[in-house]
Amino acid sequence: MTLRAKILALSFTIGAIAFVLAGLSAGTIYLIARDRDRLILVRAVDQNIRDTETLATEILLDGGERPYRQWKSLSAELSTRIQGLDALPGVSAGVVNELLSRLEAMDRAFVRIATIGAVDDPLARSILAGQIRTNKGALIGRVAVLENDVHARQSETFRIVIAANVIVLTVLILLGIGHQMVLRRFASRALDELVGAIQQIEDGHLSQPIQSERRDEIGRILLALDQMRAQLNQRVITEDTARQRAEELNQAKSKFVASVSHELRTPLMGLLGMMDLALRRDDPDAIKRDLKRAQTAGGHLLDLVNQILDFSKIEAGKMVITEEPFSPDTLVETARSVFAVQASEKGIQFDLMGPKTPSPLLIGDSQRLSQVLYNLVGNAVKFTDIGAVSVLYQIEKLANGRYQFRVDVIDTGPGIPEDKLNTIFEEFAQVGERGVAGKVGTGLGLTISTRLVSLMGGEIGVRPNREKGAHFFFSVDLDLAPASEDARPEIQDAPFLPTRKCRVLITEDIDINRTIVCEYLLSDGHSVAEAANGVECLEQLRKGPFDIVFMDVNMPVMGGLEATTAIRASSESWSNVPIVGLTANAFEEQVSSYIAAGMNDCISKPVVLAELRAAIARAIKTDESADDIGPQLETQADSRLNAVPLVDAVKFAELRKLVGPEKLSQLIDQSRPFLSHEIGEVENAVDDEQAVKTALHKIKGTAANLTYLRLSALAAGNPASQGEERDLKQLTAELHALAKRSEARALELLHEMDA
Repeated sequence: MTLRAKILALSFTIGAIAFVLAGLSAGTIYLIARDRDRLILVRAVDQNIRDTETLATEILLDGGERPYRQWKSLSAELSTRIQGLDALPGVSAGVVNELLSRLEAMDRAFVRIATIGAVDDPLARSILAGQIRTNKGALIGRVAVLENDVHARQSETFRIVIAANVIVLTVLILLGIGHQMVLRRFASRALDELVGAIQQIEDGHLSQPIQSERRDEIGRILLALDQMRAQLNQRVITEDTARQRAEELNQAKSKFVASVSHELRTPLMGLLGMMDLALRRDDPDAIKRDLKRAQTAGGHLLDLVNQILDFSKIEAGKMVITEEPFSPDTLVETARSVFAVQASEKGIQFDLMGPKTPSPLLIGDSQRLSQVLYNLVGNAVKFTDIGAVSVLYQIEKLANGRYQFRVDVIDTGPGIPEDKLNTIFEEFAQVGERGVAGKVGTGLGLTISTRLVSLMGGEIGVRPNREKGAHFFFSVDLDLAPASEDARPEIQDAPFLPTRKCRVLITEDIDINRTIVCEYLLSDGHSVAEAANGVECLEQLRKGPFDIVFMDVNMPVMGGLEATTAIRASSESWSNVPIVGLTANAFEEQVSSYIAAGMNDCISKPVVLAELRAAIARAIKTDESADDIGPQLETQADSRLNAVPLVDAVKFAELRKLVGPEKLSQLIDQSRPFLSHEIGEVENAVDDEQAVKTALHKIKGTAANLTYLRLSALAAGNPASQGEERDLKQLTAELHALAKRSEARALELLHEMDA
């Protein structure tokens, strides 16, 4: 029963008892009032009987008619009251009749006295008066008995009333005490439990459960309070854990900053020291050896900076995982070739074990997978001084049609302490405490690997190893690459080599950076001109033709993006010169903005010779595809033009990798109205040969940038260059048709690559 039901039941019970007691009290009052009325009636009868003597005396003295009339009135009143005596307990009808008969006798006597004169018969009057007195006395005696009886009954009723009222009062007192006890049991105790539970929570005793066996509303409230207590306790535990974790992370960050400072200073000191030694030497061989060591230190410094940048990129949510075909065999074999040399120099064995049959091509981010693999294998080689490093990889087909690519890296180094197994992959975690001097590192390699594998939906971990050494692994589930010829091509990271010497314009505001790039290019046989900002770049372009422009993005006077926009907006012949951006901000969204501004390519700083050569090779290839194919077609039939691919699939895939699929789709959409407008300019420039050439040049450049080879080839020739006279109307029709077909093919390739 609920507390409310209990209180209501108690209230109803007390109310019913009080109602009964009230009825009992009302009954006693009624009894007292009734006995009082009886006593009044008897006394009224007695008084009326006594009044008859006065009237009888007056009549006997011959008082005339007045006393007689009074007697008649008194007699009638007395008769009525005597008849009312039958309502008294113990008064029978015979008693009433007896009293009435005596009253009638008195009435007859009064009537006789009234008719007999005072002098006529004094004796008779005297006898009649005696009869009246006799009957009056009998009536008075009889009424006195009745009055005594009424008095006795009134006394008995009074005793009953006293007893009843005492009982009522006692019961009411007992009810009050009982009500207080019951309320204390049902309500006060419940409130005490409720207040105690609230006090427990206020005092912070959250780990102690709130116990209650109640099943009423208070019990439900206590249960809710206990649930709230548990939630608060869990929140406090979580906050304490988070605070402790934050403190540990803060300490780890402090150690990380100190470690990174040391790690950065070490190669920086080596770089500066070797360069200083080289400046002091005269022996070319010694200088070359010092510079080689400085280059090694610089490469190590660059690796550390790249790690920090990658971590920042991941933390900011800017890391994008690409989906492209790659060969797992090639990926792992490349890692083996890189680290086998280091292992050999340290005198440790390096083993690679994989499937017996060639692995299928898979779809994934080979660059990031290589980064994870290089981190794990690099750590294994770095921390292993005696024994061997083994790399095992396997490709397993899953039930859902996908393939699992798993790599295990096992070494015989000092291993991972058990208390570090759960924290080794966390931010800034380091295991320098295991006593490997000079091999601590930044603590970011495993963290970056963990985040990369997580972004690819895979798993990375370390297995406990009772023996000496460590056993790391990672696995990702990937799709099988399409086997058809139209499948997206796999882009190799091997550097391109320029096919010819070029005239290059370097636009860079920092002298040392400009000097380094110039020396790289001069060593490869290219001719180089320099500009310190965008304004000087435009002046150099006006002076002479250039095959390619390397453009720094951030420069004083005029920045790289402003200069690129000015170049593309120019009507000069150099408006379509290939422009390669130079920047330290080479994130994907930034590269997309550079391409949107008109740049053809972008490489990051510090500039690496291999990337510089690859950029020149890509620019020359684009330029040749746009400029060299056209003249070749000038002397051939339309069938030769049709043999040129609508879109260069390899170059298109490179462009997609560079700017991303979304940005590339936007570029295709943006090119549509531009090409349509320029083709319209060709059609409208009937008598203006220069306007036709300018429009065709813009069409050629835009088509080449989008890798629309056939459209670029057609625009590269003169209006009458396809083996027969060709009017502008026919040319514009072909240009419109090729533009639509090229765009359709590009979107088709983009869809296939994103499938």
